[in-house]
Amino acid sequence: GDGEGGFGNQTSMMMVPLPTHIADPLARVQWVHETAAQAKDSYKEMGSDFIESWAQVLPSWMVSVGSRAWGTLGLAKRVPPVCNVVVSNVPGPPIPLY
Repeated sequence: GDGEGGFGNQTSMMMVPLPTHIADPLARVQWVHETAAQAKDSYKEMGSDFIESWAQVLPSWMVSVGSRAWGTLGLAKRVPPVCNVVVSNVPGPPIPLY
């Protein structure tokens, strides 16, 4: 928004439902736009540094152990995802990808 924090890569994530049930492409894009705007509003309420703050609190070994346990126990198959959209200010490749 206002560029607070200055420099560096910034990454965020949020849950945006994908309307595969809507047949009309224009209506589908409009629906995504509206739900993404709601997700952004929720993210703003938490504060832009919410995820970074938690990352600084948790020791790296705990994140590593948690990641291994997540995969070993197959939790990805049982627990809904935390996010399905990752947003970053890092530019993508300068060529079209398909």
